[in-house]
Amino acid sequence: MESGRDVVVVLVTTPAGAASEVAQAIVRHKLAACVNIASGVQSIFWWQGEVQEEAEALLVAKTTSDLVQPLNDLLAAIHPYENFELIAIPVVAGSAAYLEWVAASSGPAAP
Repeated sequence: MESGRDVVVVLVTTPAGAASEVAQAIVRHKLAACVNIASGVQSIFWWQGEVQEEAEALLVAKTTSDLVQPLNDLLAAIHPYENFELIAIPVVAGSAAYLEWVAASSGPAAP
């Protein structure tokens, strides 16, 4: 893969009821080739000085490193949380055909 098109896995949590809408927007805007929704995530976290607990869904998006910032911009516009999670993890190895598909299916050059 060319520089700047390195595949990353992006983790995003959403309220359980918003997961499909957010995932669909990500794929529709070609900011990821694929988004998996893991439902039934129970999150415990600090927020505004207190321990909070929420039922959430975890989105696992496969995209490229050059699309992380545009993805962040989209989430800033549509995500229901004021401070949403977005963590990009580099993919160091994988099926060559799958990684090529992710790169080809993400971004403005996507079919």
